[in-house]
Amino acid sequence: MLLGGLSLVTSLPWTAAQIMPDIFTPMMVLAFALLVLEADLSNVEIRVLAAIVTLALMVHLSNLPIYAGLCLTVLAVRVLRRGWVRWRALLLPVVIGTAALIGVNLIASGRPSPSPYGATFILARLLGDGPARVVLARDCAARGWALCAYRHEIPHTADAFLWRAGSPLYRAGGPVRLIGQTRAIVTATLVAEPGWVARDAGRDFLRQMMTFAPGSGLRPWYATAWQTIARDMARPDVRAFIGSLQAHGRLRVPDLLMSVVQGLAVIGMVLTGAVALAFPVAGFCGAGWWPATFGRGGRLVALAWIVGLALIGNAAVTGALSGPHDRYQSRIVWLAVMVGMLIAQRVQAGLRSRPIRRTA
Repeated sequence: MLLGGLSLVTSLPWTAAQIMPDIFTPMMVLAFALLVLEADLSNVEIRVLAAIVTLALMVHLSNLPIYAGLCLTVLAVRVLRRGWVRWRALLLPVVIGTAALIGVNLIASGRPSPSPYGATFILARLLGDGPARVVLARDCAARGWALCAYRHEIPHTADAFLWRAGSPLYRAGGPVRLIGQTRAIVTATLVAEPGWVARDAGRDFLRQMMTFAPGSGLRPWYATAWQTIARDMARPDVRAFIGSLQAHGRLRVPDLLMSVVQGLAVIGMVLTGAVALAFPVAGFCGAGWWPATFGRGGRLVALAWIVGLALIGNAAVTGALSGPHDRYQSRIVWLAVMVGMLIAQRVQAGLRSRPIRRTA
């Protein structure tokens, strides 16, 4: 029933159905939660969960800092409270996943780095937000960067800079050839405008927390993917795309379903945050109803903390570094709905189990 509800009214089915690695982010969070919270796992189950985490770290670079944040926060609490920790199963995936990323990029690009061209995405955001434009205007005469020749033609959005075929990024030489200059511009911007960059990162983090919607890939893509489709695909496929609903902007998630999905996501986040934050308060105040409903130090409360931290980490990594997009938070926000449904079930069960006082 839980999976049926999540499939009908959350972004889970869309995230799972796309040919994208996004589904591995929530899988990683759930695998982490089981490894941290479930004491009765068999050796086979532990290995499978560790393998899921390792694969998640390999297929999408953003998962590495998200997972590192979960480990630092949750495991620190476990250690301080002298709880058991599966150190090998939790930390070995970080070693293997990082080594795999570095090895693949070393073979493909000759650069021993988990993200040899990650600076290009950061530069796109810094240009879109403005601080890198100030640096270009100030330093171009002295530094002679290739992008300087197209400084007045740089688009005002990161996506346009990254993906449009006629973007100055490609006209100046492309992301591979320009990576050294890209890193230099990013470094110069961070040094010259740290406050500006930090304010924009904080703003984009908050925006990403509330930016989520299924169907982000259904727009026509005239400015970006259209050029690739026309250039690389067979003529019959191009004609089929031209005649499709997507090409005419008529393929989209219905408004009612979109409102339901987004509304339930907000409710799920509120419930998740409320339970996570209310637990220590209820324990301090001695609220008698809390243990009866959630158990003393219950795993559901811990799961709420883990999901809440994952939501924050996901928004911080994707929103602050790449810029807010519906797809980024949609891949993980359905976990909050899942926690909200589990909370509702637990509250309902707790209310049913309470003794009924009879008056004489």
